[in-house]
Amino acid sequence: MLRSDRFVDVAPAEVWATLLDEGVYLGSQSTFYRLLRQAGEVRERRRQASHAACQGGTRTRR
Repeated sequence: MLRSDRFVDVAPAEVWATLLDEGVYLGSQSTFYRLLRQAGEVRERRRQASHAACQGGTRTRR
């Protein structure tokens, strides 16, 4: 469920609340986090923007 396209970028607590609002109870929030931790997936779930490497000498002193 946490890996589905619908929830791939959503925090476990938000997934839990959304499912609960829909009348679906699969476990507690701590269960969701425990399952992610066991799978080695406890990390930032949002897609992060990549920034170009900072070039030296681009900053000016004032």
